[in-house]
Amino acid sequence: MDRVTEELVATLAGGPTVALGLTKWLLHAGASLPLDEHLRNEGFAMEISSRSEDFREGLAAFKDRRSPDFKGR
Repeated sequence: MDRVTEELVATLAGGPTVALGLTKWLLHAGASLPLDEHLRNEGFAMEISSRSEDFREGLAAFKDRRSPDFKGR
């Protein structure tokens, strides 16, 4: 792997996995759905991701002006 690829992989691996997984699902599913269904899915994804530990960590990190320490939960 080249350096740029390794950096991207490290960034994604250290990210909020629940939110990243839901984003991937939305991008894939949204390509073939009408807007109203896609928006419904987006609301569902927001609800699910807001219940994760990583969501709370992201908010705390933002409030404390520090980098988040995501755990993938």
